[in-house]
Amino acid sequence: MILKARYIGCLAKKFLTESSKKAGRIRIILPNTFYAEFDGNPIVITRKRGRAPLNINLNQSKGEPFQRIIRPDLRILLKDNILKIGNVMVDLRRVETYECVKLGLDSLEVSDDELIKASFILSRLYDLVEEKFLIIYRTSQFNDFLIDVVKPFANGFEDAVHDPGPYRKLMGLGQGFTPAGDDFLSGFLATLNASSKAYGFKGFFLNKDDILSSTSWASGMLLYYSQHGYVGEGVSRVIQSLRDGVGFLDALMDLAKVGHTSGLDLSLGILIASSMILNLIRGKDILNRVIRQFLNNF
Repeated sequence: MILKARYIGCLAKKFLTESSKKAGRIRIILPNTFYAEFDGNPIVITRKRGRAPLNINLNQSKGEPFQRIIRPDLRILLKDNILKIGNVMVDLRRVETYECVKLGLDSLEVSDDELIKASFILSRLYDLVEEKFLIIYRTSQFNDFLIDVVKPFANGFEDAVHDPGPYRKLMGLGQGFTPAGDDFLSGFLATLNASSKAYGFKGFFLNKDDILSSTSWASGMLLYYSQHGYVGEGVSRVIQSLRDGVGFLDALMDLAKVGHTSGLDLSLGILIASSMILNLIRGKDILNRVIRQFLNNF
């Protein structure tokens, strides 16, 4: 079986190009996506449309579930721009590269009103899934994170974001392939670190070993690279719209649709981080006004 690749993300391309043995192994298999590891680095082969630095996006949007055609721990080989996994080949010839987009924000122009409106809409969307999935903002770990990290930073204690303890409580929290806590932190840290240079505060990066000891390999790898700005195009679009002050709500709502709650949790992370930073810069109690859409007693 030959699967033709349409896009290859900048990191996936780099990892394959720099691989010393040009060989890896299959780590995780889902119906439309499977994860490979090359020299300790993750590569995501998927039929889904969303492009990302770690992804290889296939031309085919539908097909037989990968669990039926690929076995776990199979060896994966790269030769002549073709990935070979058992009887399956992924053709990378003439594939288009999805370039890495620098997430650095030189300003945050989104309005307070848009942030508050976004928080109201997100809270209503969470209400629709509350009977099936963990709602992260109702957990004690999330509340601790607000008290120990978010609120102190918003009030001028910038070092509050550098304590790894509150992050550890959230990592691995929730069900699903990427737990809610990991998705929230991916959005939160991507936004925090993208804004740090412009506003003169020090960003924060979780240690890879710390991440992988707290959550699954695949979810942990996505979190690790997200904090460094290597995010999918949906997340990138939302964060860039914070700078432009245009299209923020539309971009956030598009992201919120992704997965069961992954898009909601990523969106919440971006929303909380941007509100926290703007509270530090503008004041106006914007953070409390945003959070009260979720937690009336905050």
